[in-house]
Amino acid sequence: MKKSIIFFLIAFLCIVLLITYFLNIKNRNVELNRDIYFVVDKVEITPALRCRFYDEKGNKLVLNSYTFYAPTEIKKGDIITKKINSNELIIYRVNSCGEKNIYLKVNIKDRQ
Repeated sequence: MKKSIIFFLIAFLCIVLLITYFLNIKNRNVELNRDIYFVVDKVEITPALRCRFYDEKGNKLVLNSYTFYAPTEIKKGDIITKKINSNELIIYRVNSCGEKNIYLKVNIKDRQ
């Protein structure tokens, strides 16, 4: 009886780990196939010192594969972009002349 309980606990743990692994892959593929063009209007800092970005309508930018910690260099007016099937997130900053310049490039492979 003790062996069967241990077997079921190990089997349950393996199933939970497999489900977590496959859901992580699914979420990563959804984000990879996403096209992003987001103009930052507000930067909020959580108690865990992570940054959340909001546009002028109050929509939050959800990025599961990228994390920005406070103090962040991304500020109001910056533009966050990502092309479909790209691992690279590009942050543009608009200068005083109205020109968009690349401010920061973040590759998901660099963050793992």
